[in-house]
Amino acid sequence: MVRVFLVDYGVGNVFSIRKALQDQGAEVTTEAEDYDAVVLPGVGSYDGALSQMNRQEVLEAVNNFPTLGICLGMQLLFERSEEGKLEGLKVIRGEVLRFRGVKAPHMGWSLVKGWSRLFQGEGYFYFAHSYYTVPKEDVVRGVVNYEGIEVPAIVEKGDVFGTQFHPEKSGKRGREVIRRFLEVVRS
Repeated sequence: MVRVFLVDYGVGNVFSIRKALQDQGAEVTTEAEDYDAVVLPGVGSYDGALSQMNRQEVLEAVNNFPTLGICLGMQLLFERSEEGKLEGLKVIRGEVLRFRGVKAPHMGWSLVKGWSRLFQGEGYFYFAHSYYTVPKEDVVRGVVNYEGIEVPAIVEKGDVFGTQFHPEKSGKRGREVIRRFLEVVRS
């Protein structure tokens, strides 16, 4: 059984992600000990999440175990965000920008086109975000077109993955993403 370290920084959607992981056969802990994978949840503010986590502990986990960042959790993997002043985890080069000139937040179901180990093809996923990533390296493995802006929906760098959408709120397709992440961990 895969044991997942679910990083609880006090502002995320820990309950729904815990349930989604457990439904796919994972054991979930919020303690950074004896685990096989890491999940960074996705609700809250950039600085709020970074200031509440044990940065060194999380960086060590992300650098040594397969990781899935969800929404804000994906954004935390980058160097910086317009949403805050704190440095990101710097796992992926690039920044996080606020939507400008379009309705924000981007909320609801949108079509993702992907070619990742987590998802291939097209499918609808649930989004809720006002910021989006702009990677400075080749990590984009899925996109969503939001009001004319091509937004990275899935990023992948080695065994570090990020989804701008919420797989735990995306029905059958979301369960598929979580299942495939756990398959990466098992392999």
